[in-house]
Amino acid sequence: MLAITIFVSVFQDIVMNHPLQCRCGTIKGFVNNPRSANRAFGPVRAWVNTNGARGNPKPKQVGLGPTALWFIATALKARVNGDYKHTPFFLTDTGTPIVSPRVLSSGELASVMDAVRAAPARS
Repeated sequence: MLAITIFVSVFQDIVMNHPLQCRCGTIKGFVNNPRSANRAFGPVRAWVNTNGARGNPKPKQVGLGPTALWFIATALKARVNGDYKHTPFFLTDTGTPIVSPRVLSSGELASVMDAVRAAPARS
């Protein structure tokens, strides 16, 4: 187990830590609709962390090994051939953002935060 932990730590340091490495999320409502999620992302390939699933019986964890190997191979290949530098958020040659960041004024930030707090809770 210690060897796996060390490998993951080294892997993250070598492959994932780069200023152009972007991580994006998805909108929950989009993913909660199986039809649109399957159309956009393809079929489910793995079920992981199933012990935390609600209800009983818990689903079985399936596909973690092949998915982890695919991800590691893909990330290492991108690191070697330079594909990790290609991102929709930054210019490859300079590393500058495609769109210049805009820092909100304190008034704009307060307005946005008020709107977020006033929005109804969604599950």
